[in-house]
Amino acid sequence: MPFCWWCFCLCCLLLKECATEHDSWNIAVSHSVVGLEGSCLDISCRFNYPGSDRKASDYKGIWLTDSNEKVFHSEASQISSTFLHRTSMLGDLHHRNCSLKINPLKNSDKGPFTFRIEIVGFNKYSFGNHKVTVTVKDAPERPTLHVEEEMKTRKKVTVTCSVLHSCPSAPPRITWNHPGKESIESKKQADDQWQLTSSLSFTTTNQDNNKVLSCTAEFTGGKKVSSNKTLNVKYPPTDVKVISRSLVTEGSSVEMNCSSDSNPAANSYKWITSNKTVVSEEQTYMMQSVNRHVEPLYCIAVNTEGESSSSLVKLSVVCE
Repeated sequence: MPFCWWCFCLCCLLLKECATEHDSWNIAVSHSVVGLEGSCLDISCRFNYPGSDRKASDYKGIWLTDSNEKVFHSEASQISSTFLHRTSMLGDLHHRNCSLKINPLKNSDKGPFTFRIEIVGFNKYSFGNHKVTVTVKDAPERPTLHVEEEMKTRKKVTVTCSVLHSCPSAPPRITWNHPGKESIESKKQADDQWQLTSSLSFTTTNQDNNKVLSCTAEFTGGKKVSSNKTLNVKYPPTDVKVISRSLVTEGSSVEMNCSSDSNPAANSYKWITSNKTVVSEEQTYMMQSVNRHVEPLYCIAVNTEGESSSSLVKLSVVCE
């Protein structure tokens, strides 16, 4: 008998909790939101009321200012001229969604705003203890651009560009100044803020080194903001060549320079003759007393990423 009594009490408590949640007037809405002037603002809102569902036509949703100015009304003729044609209900009142959209947002749209529901033939209720205040910003924050400090050439990399916004129904558009495969991810943050992240994947090339990578976020209403970073792509020496005079007088000296393109710059060199003799390990090789029988040679440039050699060079030696 005691066991049954405790079971009965527990069931009563659970039923009471469910009734409290679903059979009372309550609302879930942020107390403070941030929006961008000239763009759109979505204020998420859900409400509950005691009783069963009604016909969709029985619901009237109203958003009000503290001075009872109608920000939105289900009957458009009731909307204040200040907000007319700028506000709409994002949600379906029949499904207890009271989310509001303001587009475009003006600097004067600071609230506080309150939601009121009127259900024909049932009841009316104002959620006056749940006011929404809006902070209106003049300009958007710059996107957060994440790029690896160092990259390797011919490797696939992914860079990301993230921006905060308050209008998931019409989010910003992120564009890049570099080709690649793009993907978009959206995550809800606190107080009706959203983070939109664009990921760009591409395979690096030598030409990407020192290139300025830029991402631009364009918001509804036309405001744009960008972030930039210079790419640092590591690659081994390329375009290695020997630079010297085209004609050399027999018996004279000639200076030859080993030139290359690389990142980082080449830090060691070798000069090698056609018979595999190493004659110098400096970038510049000074050949003394040149004669007509001098062997062809080439240079090798080396950096932390690898090495590469020039083509074989034969000096043109002329008699005095």
